[in-house]
Amino acid sequence: MDVQETEPRPLVLIRDRTEAPESPSGRDLAAFLRLAFGPRGADWPAWEGAVMPSGEVMTRERWAAYVRLLVRARLATRAPVAGAPVRLLATKRQALAALAGLL
Repeated sequence: MDVQETEPRPLVLIRDRTEAPESPSGRDLAAFLRLAFGPRGADWPAWEGAVMPSGEVMTRERWAAYVRLLVRARLATRAPVAGAPVRLLATKRQALAALAGLL
């Protein structure tokens, strides 16, 4: 069997990355979406006391506003009962695309 020498191929890393939002509130929302649709989840206990990119601490009111935004955009559902879990209906990519105008 013949062994052919091949030239080493360069490694190319491609990242699907959009530009970071300019406003602090846009960066906070983008961080919420990335983590809510990722490892942290969208329920309140995971966000209580979390420090956002703007340096502000996540409040229950801000979290509730983000969840209402997800529900209005049909990216999540949540029963109108205190403590009900947030059920995500989309992927992180779909959420970022759907809310890109707000970032």
